[in-house]
Amino acid sequence: MLNVKGIKSRIDLINRRLKSLSATRDPAINHVLKNAGMNGGKRIRGVIVLLTASACGCKDMKKALDLACAVEITHHATLIHDDIVDNSKNRRGGLTLNRKVGGALSVLTGDYFFSRSLDLIIQDDDYDLFRVFATAIRDACEGEIQEIY
Repeated sequence: MLNVKGIKSRIDLINRRLKSLSATRDPAINHVLKNAGMNGGKRIRGVIVLLTASACGCKDMKKALDLACAVEITHHATLIHDDIVDNSKNRRGGLTLNRKVGGALSVLTGDYFFSRSLDLIIQDDDYDLFRVFATAIRDACEGEIQEIY
């Protein structure tokens, strides 16, 4: 399925946008973000967002792309936090961020990704969508707390 031309082009679009969103001039942040593993994954969630937007006749594909990236970034933040909680050694065939840079930087990187995704959502003053993302993040955190407790 992921090799279908329309799917592949959407994955490439998401990956290019994510790369541009990760650009920073700070060498320390660049180092951590490069090790965060954001360049991996199938982008299924983001592709579903873009396909749904297209099927519904969305006129603003830039906004749809930003939403797709926000979904992918949020998902990745939850993976980083989950790897810390579970003390996981590997993710997607490589060391977890936690194993590469330690717990403190991993927590902050996960939080950085959460804030980045919310920033993408709120740039169009879409407060309803912002609430959906904020609730999803809170629910994921509550689930992790309950699992540990």
